[in-house]
Amino acid sequence: MPDQRKKAMSKNHSVFIRMMGLFTVEANGEIHEELMAKSRKGISLMQYLILERGRPVSSQRLIRELWADCRSDNPEGALKTMVSRVRSALNEISPGLGTCIVSGQGTYRWESLPYVHVDVLEIIDLLNALRHEPPQSGHMSKTERLMELFQGDLYLTGDILNGQATFKFAVNSISHDVAELFEKTGLTKDDIDVVIPHQANKRIIDFAQPKTGIDREKWYVNIERYGNVSGASIPIALDEMNKKGLLKRGDKILFTAFGGGLSSGAVIIEW
Repeated sequence: MPDQRKKAMSKNHSVFIRMMGLFTVEANGEIHEELMAKSRKGISLMQYLILERGRPVSSQRLIRELWADCRSDNPEGALKTMVSRVRSALNEISPGLGTCIVSGQGTYRWESLPYVHVDVLEIIDLLNALRHEPPQSGHMSKTERLMELFQGDLYLTGDILNGQATFKFAVNSISHDVAELFEKTGLTKDDIDVVIPHQANKRIIDFAQPKTGIDREKWYVNIERYGNVSGASIPIALDEMNKKGLLKRGDKILFTAFGGGLSSGAVIIEW
């Protein structure tokens, strides 16, 4: 594998992997869709590894997250076979492309070759640049590139969008985003006065709340009155709390949400 990767790095190729919208791989200007026909689970594997941005992912975690319904007596062997097939399919598209999936001791990771570009990773880098750079430093060109890259929601192709995986993603993203927010702001659960979560599913909220460590009485839930109103759920809840006089000046309100494309985020405001 190292020799094959070294040879691949020396080639003058251009590969673009599109994950937003339908999954495709473009090599030297030619779009390849055969991987979609060969293995939807293989696409899910690639998406999962790519989004980890080089961090090793254990075989057990991959099996648990992506192959929860696997009936094989040897799930690790089934995963190895899947990896081998995806590598072969990638190598058919562009020689050496399969070496981007790197094996470790009981782990796998995605390590892009210099000529391999992925739309979702470019989107993340552009958003980070827009967040940290001054407005005069090419914001318009970056925004135009973002619009060009966005071709639809993430995970439209593959098997990752099953109910169990989506539920796990929602619960884990809430706890992860809240923990990351506390780390970045220096605030703690005791500093939060109100939590207004996205009201998509009460079970998701019930499972996520203990993971954040924030007391249940601080969580405002109104899904039983409105149902899932999609992106309007947080604004409706905030307006409702305000009209009921449940908010006071200086309150720290934490919003946490997940949604289309399996994206997520959290923010704290002071009322």
